[in-house]
Amino acid sequence: MSSQPNQSLIDGITCLQSLAASDQPVRGRELARQLGLDPTRVNRLLRTLKSIGLAVQNDHRAYMPGPGIHALASQAIRGSDLFRNALPVIDEIMPLPFIVALGVLWQDKVSYLFHGLPNSSLTSGIGSFPLYDACHSSIGQVLMAEESDEAIELRLGADRFKAMTPKLEQIRREGFAVRRDADSGEYSIAVPVLKPAQAGLAFSRLYNQSDKDLEQHIHHLQSLSARISS
Repeated sequence: MSSQPNQSLIDGITCLQSLAASDQPVRGRELARQLGLDPTRVNRLLRTLKSIGLAVQNDHRAYMPGPGIHALASQAIRGSDLFRNALPVIDEIMPLPFIVALGVLWQDKVSYLFHGLPNSSLTSGIGSFPLYDACHSSIGQVLMAEESDEAIELRLGADRFKAMTPKLEQIRREGFAVRRDADSGEYSIAVPVLKPAQAGLAFSRLYNQSDKDLEQHIHHLQSLSARISS
């Protein structure tokens, strides 16, 4: 029996993930172009997903997530210790005058389980933010720093890995990630959640922060992470 990964399964899941992440219905040829896959193969995979309820087509024959996606989401939430443990902890501190976010790595992106805007409710932050470039996310950075250099290079490619290496080495030394946008002065801070890390917890849209302010936020995040992980 072959121990090699099943490429058909990988491609099918990739199509499913891309379909679920799309903000609008997408045709097979367009999805194939986005993924760099053969259009005939993608159309066959989409028809298969449709046959089991994971995709549907609209009147223009474009594909959208089907009811099976919602069933998978419900089952995943129910089976997720991370989600179940994190929500009560986040609920206790909401609302705050800055963003609170909980995210996981997916390929070279961060997928946000929770992204609560300043002074917003808990429910408004669940599944509310699209995939985001991991290199430009404090959560993405702190989670990549937990990986080996080989795994990160495979995730990002050689050029982006080389550009990220000094930052990732700093995060490994300190145990947290701090990003500052040079134009706006906005800070974003993240710490890993669970050991080995499965997610990152972050505060962002922080402005005019002193070193003492940042230190307090880091300690707060680490305390929340410990509670979620326990």
